[in-house]
Amino acid sequence: MSDSQDPSLGQDEHDDVPFGSSGLPPLAIVGLIAAAVPFFVKFHTLSTSSVGGVTTYSYSEPTAMIGGLVALLCGLFLGVKAFRKQPVAPKPVTWLIVVALVGLGAWHALHGFGIILPTGVG
Repeated sequence: MSDSQDPSLGQDEHDDVPFGSSGLPPLAIVGLIAAAVPFFVKFHTLSTSSVGGVTTYSYSEPTAMIGGLVALLCGLFLGVKAFRKQPVAPKPVTWLIVVALVGLGAWHALHGFGIILPTGVG
């Protein structure tokens, strides 16, 4: 029995992921998929109104909203889980995945809610 599966250590065999041989944890996979989907699936609404020469825009993209929020939450939960493993410092690949999920998730969410508008709008 290997050390990562030794119940006397108080660790689950999946605690070392993504450092172990079993690959990425499910939370990272879900987050990466959620962050990738808005790049390929586009469904947005744009409405404009002009009153007294002032034009206002209302933009939303539900795919980016949902995908961004899921990726952001997955990144935050993965970061908290990695940070709580005090005796063993998380490897750089973990922090790379966390930063990518939080960054892409935040960008997609801001874009989806219309805070960051696409080029040529507004």
